[in-house]
Amino acid sequence: ALVLRDNLGYQDVKTYGALGDNTQDDLTILQSVVVYLASRGGGRIYVPDGNYKITDNFLTGFNQGGWAIEASNITVEFESKAAVIMVNPTTSRRGISVTADVTVSNPPTVIENVNILGGRINGQNSLAGAVTNEDSHGIAARRCKNVTIKDMSIFGSRGDGIFIGYGAADCIISDNYIDSDRSNSISGTSQGIAVLSVDGLKI
Repeated sequence: ALVLRDNLGYQDVKTYGALGDNTQDDLTILQSVVVYLASRGGGRIYVPDGNYKITDNFLTGFNQGGWAIEASNITVEFESKAAVIMVNPTTSRRGISVTADVTVSNPPTVIENVNILGGRINGQNSLAGAVTNEDSHGIAARRCKNVTIKDMSIFGSRGDGIFIGYGAADCIISDNYIDSDRSNSISGTSQGIAVLSVDGLKI
């Protein structure tokens, strides 16, 4: 589906140095692509097949850990076998965060027009042991508008597969497969999809 990605302006994460080999920590590289597109007013990110290992060493604060989509007009399109692997579910709190500022719960700026399409997120909850962290969501979207999460497979999340809320509006969650490994989750707190304070949501 992405054979014309170069002509369409896709930024291939592997051209930035991401390996997707489940060995190199690719988080800083993935984040650099978002930063580059933010400086240009947005764009498209292409994630080829591979296992993109991430840790919580890039971000701190309220939504620490994970790949942060902190800019408007961003589309992330995964190949079907591309996965984001959360390597330390005891501390990494997100696979992907969609919000203007991941360090606070309610950022003053709303980001708009973000699409997360077609890949996998492996939360590796089985590695968490007895540590409890209900915020380790596969994807978390806060203070955002016109966000679409579609055709994703999300499994092994210690928290919710998808969390959306805190002022989110006009969002779509469509055709996703979510299988949260709740064997180590906090009883009653981890859901496939959790919704809190959203103005307009289509599932």
